[in-house]
Amino acid sequence: MTAEEGVRAARLFDKAAILPLHYSGWEHFSESRDDIQRAFASAGLESRLRWLEPGVATSVLENPCWK
Repeated sequence: MTAEEGVRAARLFDKAAILPLHYSGWEHFSESRDDIQRAFASAGLESRLRWLEPGVATSVLENPCWK
């Protein structure tokens, strides 16, 4: 899924937090975290992104989009 496809999916699920995965670590990934952030910012959806950090527990039960 490209960043633009992610933006389209995020629009379909308007209350969902978006957790990008598989954007770094292997050579075959074609879009970076910066590319994803730019696409979502351009669409006005950057606040929906939740970036996971390896080894750090992250709750997705509290989503600002639900308020």
